[in-house]
Amino acid sequence: MNDSPVSVCAMFSRRTLQVALSLSVCVAALLGTSLAAAPQAVVDYANEVGPHPADARIANVGTPTFGGTLNVAENELIPSIDSHRSSARTTTIVNSVFAEGLFAFNAVGGSHPALVDTYDVSEDGLVYTFTLRPGVKFHDGSDLRSSDVVASLNRWQGGTLGRQAAENISTLEAVDDLTVRINLSAPHPFLIYQLTVPQTSGAYIYPAAQVEANPDLDIEVPIGTGPYFISERREGQFTAFDRFDDYVGRVEAPSGFAGGQVAYVDRIVLHEIPDAAVRAAGVESGQFHMIRQATPDLYRIYENHPTVRPNVQTGSFASANFNKCQGIMTDIRLRLAVRKAIDVRQVVAAVGPAEFNVATSSFAPPGDPWDTPIGDEAYFGYDPEGARELMAEAGYTNQPIRWLVDPNVPSYYTAALVSKPMLEEVGFNVEIMPMDAATLRTMRNDPTRYELYAQSLAWRPDPAALTHLSDGNPGCWVTDEKNRILDALRAETDFDVRYQLWEELTEQYYEDVAGVKFESYGTLDLEAKVYSGSFSAWAYYNFINTWLND
Repeated sequence: MNDSPVSVCAMFSRRTLQVALSLSVCVAALLGTSLAAAPQAVVDYANEVGPHPADARIANVGTPTFGGTLNVAENELIPSIDSHRSSARTTTIVNSVFAEGLFAFNAVGGSHPALVDTYDVSEDGLVYTFTLRPGVKFHDGSDLRSSDVVASLNRWQGGTLGRQAAENISTLEAVDDLTVRINLSAPHPFLIYQLTVPQTSGAYIYPAAQVEANPDLDIEVPIGTGPYFISERREGQFTAFDRFDDYVGRVEAPSGFAGGQVAYVDRIVLHEIPDAAVRAAGVESGQFHMIRQATPDLYRIYENHPTVRPNVQTGSFASANFNKCQGIMTDIRLRLAVRKAIDVRQVVAAVGPAEFNVATSSFAPPGDPWDTPIGDEAYFGYDPEGARELMAEAGYTNQPIRWLVDPNVPSYYTAALVSKPMLEEVGFNVEIMPMDAATLRTMRNDPTRYELYAQSLAWRPDPAALTHLSDGNPGCWVTDEKNRILDALRAETDFDVRYQLWEELTEQYYEDVAGVKFESYGTLDLEAKVYSGSFSAWAYYNFINTWLND
């Protein structure tokens, strides 16, 4: 296994006979330069795989080149890097660099084999048999075995996505070293999608020994099989990854997050920088090659910039979800009063430019095959007088409406600020409660702490996987009717039938007043023009198969 630059420097500092070499190696490592070419095996693999094919979502600037350190500034702190236990988007992004799952999303959102070599489904749809690719190694040098997959998937079933799959899984078994069998209680064709990464609480595979040593606690530094390994982690600051020279990847063209995965850069560092101004200054100065979620007003500034290019990522939506577990918002009349008191058109106009924000009831992005206007009447149903009548009927007596928000996320922080005076105008007592993302995720799981919490989610290749639909999503939107439709959506394979079910489920969201859906929006990322650019979709990024041109 490779040594991280920091550990290399520490090792050399104890070797007084090699002082001159020590200094040159340490300086090169810490500055992200490369003193030697990539190992020949990595070069040969890159030649077999080739770069990403043409895709409007990737700049693909320059010619693939080995070497250097890719510096990326994330807009959120990373609360955990254990995918089985954390639903944070940043956790998933970290895992997509160093770990792999049985399947990965290709460029069009299809599930493509990753660690799986071949698989078979029985005629009755109850038995899934997976054969793993031989020769795959973990970063600790051990071989990938079916026991690792079984241990990881058992642990994964405790997370948001895994709990959904667990409802249909009877048993998981290791048939032999490279064969895994999953037995279902009922046919469930959605299983392959649920096993596909990257996703929130994704089914990434870690070694069985590491999983079994951490049944209830987060794994601080998980071990994966990907083209990079975690070489250093400083919580609240950064996570660094170095190339894993013994990586065994698929020999096929890259497609989205699937296919061949080539580690062109020597090192990737994900910096945790919540301050938007600091991120923007860093990309312009050359400190960062890419920054996540610049403020939309910067788009015009960087539209024709000499060293920085803007990259608009579409397909997210913002909402405020009610606490339906306990408290005053268990009364649907008050939830409906909140929705009627807010003019979403004003909210969307205030959030940012029209290029980034659309007032639409649909959770799917405009033009997406799943786009539907079924919720328009409720979404655009601004009616402050109707809100007052509902509040009086429900006997509202000035109880505080505590609204949890992260001020570093403009998509829903602005929505809260603009909505507050509208709600106060009809008589609600609103308390906006700003906090960082990690604190918000903790507090929204405690139904004694809030009435509303902000959530922003990215669209998924399949709507049945959307986090806010799950019973495990905070806020207790748990109804028999919702789950009946959702189960049918996951069991059906015909698109036309599934679309009708999706319209039913969207309508159910608005009928139950599960939350207030605000804008569908795009986020602005900024990339240095020396960077090749990365594939990005569904709020995730593939920093593998990317390179630096300087």
